[in-house]
Amino acid sequence: MIMHAYSIRTHLLMLVLVVTVPFLGFVCFVIYSDMQQGVAQTKTLFRVVASTMAGDTGRKIANSRRVLELLAARPLVRRVDPARRSGTL
Repeated sequence: MIMHAYSIRTHLLMLVLVVTVPFLGFVCFVIYSDMQQGVAQTKTLFRVVASTMAGDTGRKIANSRRVLELLAARPLVRRVDPARRSGTL
């Protein structure tokens, strides 16, 4: 049986490595997991914001359409008489 005579310094270094390497692996995993969770939350938030904006835009377009239909129904607009048009038009 061969006995290796390691110094105290070598034993301490090996002990530190045995404890540190798995700990660093765990820390890296936690950081990566948090990053992935942050990306997923950001995507969800952007989907909600985009959906809200699309709904608001749709309502504004519908409202503008109603206003234009009301304007188009006015008698002066229907006659299209350039002499009797409003100064703002």
